[in-house]
Amino acid sequence: MRRGALVLAVLFAAPAARAQFTYRPAGELVTGSGRGRADMTNYAIGLRFPLESGPAYANSQVWGRGGGSGPGGGQCDAPNYSYPWRDNYCESRSWDMPMCPAGTGHQGQDIRPATCRNDTHWCVAAATGTVTQVGSYTVYITTPTGVRYDYLHMGSVQVRVGDRVIREQRIGRVSNQFGGTPTTIHLHFNIVRAVDGFGMVYAPPYGALVDAYQRLLISTPEPDAGVRPDVVVPRDVVAATDVVTPRDVVAATDVVTPRDVVTATDVVTPRDVVTARDVVTPRDVVTAEDVVTAEDVAMGVDASEDVISDDSTDPPTTPPVEAGRGCGCSTQNALSPRGMGVMVVLAGALSRRRRRRQSSCLRSMR
Repeated sequence: MRRGALVLAVLFAAPAARAQFTYRPAGELVTGSGRGRADMTNYAIGLRFPLESGPAYANSQVWGRGGGSGPGGGQCDAPNYSYPWRDNYCESRSWDMPMCPAGTGHQGQDIRPATCRNDTHWCVAAATGTVTQVGSYTVYITTPTGVRYDYLHMGSVQVRVGDRVIREQRIGRVSNQFGGTPTTIHLHFNIVRAVDGFGMVYAPPYGALVDAYQRLLISTPEPDAGVRPDVVVPRDVVAATDVVTPRDVVAATDVVTPRDVVTATDVVTPRDVVTARDVVTPRDVVTAEDVVTAEDVAMGVDASEDVISDDSTDPPTTPPVEAGRGCGCSTQNALSPRGMGVMVVLAGALSRRRRRRQSSCLRSMR
């Protein structure tokens, strides 16, 4: 039961995190903070959320707790770090803003990081591009299609003008930098691009940020924002670790070649094996006992009959001998005169004394 509950918790962890996220409609600003633009258009399809990880909280800094026009309290108060999100594009400012109902207003969206800790949470490149501005509290990244992403109030900036950055690359940390005068800990994020009927303007970022954040929470693959489909970015290139290198290829020394294979000439064949016919056996060695001596001649041994040809098919015959005649020999031990000169393997191992007893037995047989 406990294991089943754990599995269910793992399976539903990501959907639960996504369900927790809520946001108010685009253009619905804090009461008294100005007139918003009710435009949920995604002006940066495929945008990578500009904070490396969540949670994150989009809301007003000036009209939030701890802000100059807020209800009091401090910037680290819990309401500032909770959902729902709230749009603050077009919030009351003096900047010229053609897409805002008042013609002036806040140029982008303010985002608080997961915690109210200064210079801690990483900001990342929303798309692959080139760093075109690094100021006292600003960093601009411009894509090959001319879309620009502005990051304000970062600390620990990691890039310089002219650097090429890739999507998701760390570029600095969320901070309170404001040209020497600290502001609240947050990231101010702009999208600058051409919009039909307005030209090159600060476009409403809220719709793109909501979409990017939802994808971040469920960790789905994200396309690169602001780059044409035909532009190859480092994420689309086969990484060095994916390329088959010489170290990954089976080297010539690892391949079994004909030289490494045991060939017919290396195999020990029956022709190479020393056979019984090739081995010199006691039968092939002429021993002192095989030589016909004067004593053998005197006993009538015919030396010419000592050798039995290998081609002979009939074994030598032994005359019948009466069993038990006084010498201790038997018919199995008796040898004929024909066999006296040639001693077989076992005869060569007999002692001299036994041979003489056999010779004596033979004389008595005659």
